Amino acid sequence: MKKQKKSFFLDLKKDIEKANYDKETENGILQFIDDIINKKIQVRAHPNKKNSRQGVYFQARTL
Repeated sequence: MKKQKKSFFLDLKKDIEKANYDKETENGILQFIDDIINKKIQVRAHPNKKNSRQGVYFQARTL
C-alpha cells in the first residue's frame, strides 16, 4: 500500500508541476496532499438529504 501511495503522490506531483501554478500555490497544494496522506487532515463527504449536493469537510488533527 505504501508503494501505491508514493507512486500516486509522485504522479500527482508531476501533474501539478506541469499545470503552471506559481511556486507558492504549487507548494501549498503539495503540502495539503502530504497532510492528507500523513493523516494530519481528514477529508469527509456527507450527503445532504435535502438536496443532491454533498458537503465536504476538512478537519485538522490536533497534536
